[in-house]
Amino acid sequence: MMNGIDIADHQRGIDLTKVPCDFVICKATGGTGYVSPDFKRQIEQALSEGKCVGAYHFALDGFTGTTPEREAQHFLNVVEPYIGKVALALDWEAKAVKLGAGWAKRWLDYVYDKTGIRAMIYMSKGTANSKVWAEVAKNHPLWVAQYAISTDKNYKKGYTPVRGYLADPPGNKKVGPWGENITIRQYTSMGFLDGYPRRLDLNLAYIDRAGWDKLCGKTAAPVEPETPVKPTVDELAQEVLTGKWGNGTERKRRLEAAGYDYEAVQKRVNELLAKQGTGEPTTPPTSDELTAAEIDALAYAVIRGDYGNGTVRKQKLGDKYDAVQKRVNEIDAERRK
Repeated sequence: MMNGIDIADHQRGIDLTKVPCDFVICKATGGTGYVSPDFKRQIEQALSEGKCVGAYHFALDGFTGTTPEREAQHFLNVVEPYIGKVALALDWEAKAVKLGAGWAKRWLDYVYDKTGIRAMIYMSKGTANSKVWAEVAKNHPLWVAQYAISTDKNYKKGYTPVRGYLADPPGNKKVGPWGENITIRQYTSMGFLDGYPRRLDLNLAYIDRAGWDKLCGKTAAPVEPETPVKPTVDELAQEVLTGKWGNGTERKRRLEAAGYDYEAVQKRVNELLAKQGTGEPTTPPTSDELTAAEIDALAYAVIRGDYGNGTVRKQKLGDKYDAVQKRVNEIDAERRK
């Protein structure tokens, strides 16, 4: 959950760097011609402070002969630079309420058609409780105004001062077709916070920053599949020497089928086996299909003493013993000449 405020030109000059809030919703427009004089400064300061930010349009707002489409386009003309960065909302109160839910839906549909964003709708709980909002509730989040009933005779109904945010605003949590699926609850217009001397509307959002990003039309970045790290030629050569890739034609077929350079790998295998002659032991392949270079390398390793004698040598060489031992005998015979 997050705590926030909504502001208009009544709060002109408010310094959002000094007012504690997780989110700020700024009045942008009204009717077909009104633009809040402080909107640009307010919204850009809120964005620069890293707040979750919204912009709203006040339906009708004193204008006559308007249409929902004209009002929606007026709103979009003003907020266009911030589309994708801020949540959008329709403020449905005062004389606009008499226009009916169909009018509001046309405004919301127009904004969605132009931006792909499902704007919120703001209204009182009493208005939102009506079944006429069923179609709107299917797709659009609710920002509901629900004030606590004042018990203090010094204040009008719902206008008891609230100092600081409330973690659990009072009142019934279910609202009309939305049920308990409320996105934001505005619970007072007589809120007072440090950093600002006059009253503010205080709100509780039942979402986190990720939820707010969705209101702005943002989607989570797709998780890129991890690219498998291909083994190096050295690593493949070591695998060959442990018998993983077989020998002879089988080795060539399997390495090439996996997309590896057989010639480069085999060259490195031969180099590693040749090191046997310098006293560097190498684990021999497990298959009996040995190349001449591999047999020579193992034979010299045997002569050097790396594989022991008699039964020990036979155990270490396994099914390579006969071929290697034959080459050992040939080398011994050549040396005796």
